[in-house]
Amino acid sequence: MFIKKGANLLRQNTPDDVCIFVFFVPDDFIRTTLREIAADLPALPPPAEPRETAIRVQHDAGIAAFLQAMTVLFGASGTPPELLLKLKLKELIASIVISPGNAKLSSYLRCVASRKGPSIPAIMEANCRHNLSLEAFAKLCNCSLSTFKREFRRHYGVAPGRWLLEQRLQCSAHLLTTTGMSITEIVFECGFEQPAHFTRAFKARFGQPPSEYREARVAAA
Repeated sequence: MFIKKGANLLRQNTPDDVCIFVFFVPDDFIRTTLREIAADLPALPPPAEPRETAIRVQHDAGIAAFLQAMTVLFGASGTPPELLLKLKLKELIASIVISPGNAKLSSYLRCVASRKGPSIPAIMEANCRHNLSLEAFAKLCNCSLSTFKREFRRHYGVAPGRWLLEQRLQCSAHLLTTTGMSITEIVFECGFEQPAHFTRAFKARFGQPPSEYREARVAAA
């Protein structure tokens, strides 16, 4: 799986041990790699940024070779040389970009390479829990407020305020059922200004006040 920046990872208990490789690849590294190999790339359709937060990666020969190399490098004693890791990641990116089975991820990587800075989805998903004004979000995205609102609706299909409220409410519901944080702590952790506003919005969204929602989920578990 390729997971975009700003995604939430939820802990899930499984009966068996699971070993997971996680590689964090900066946008600048993707951008530099694709510009280095641009002259050797075949003709590809114009890139279009997928809306999904997580993109499934087709397990082809290039992916298999990368995972085999990582297993060997990390299975040996000591820390793998940084130079080798960078070369292997560049090979992985090149393999994905030209892979017919990974067209969606190829398109996303080429979108990253074509822009100068983070996209609106990347900025919003990384900062949605911060109590920022729409003007502040527009400034982070390096655009005017009107452009920000227009581009936001193009990406998400809803107004920024509505999207932010939904993200914060979903986050608060998760924290209510998975942590021992107080409701006041959750209010400010999820970007709300006042507990009273949070309680009204939460009840309108989930049909119960936060305290009752927590009690009902804990009892059901």
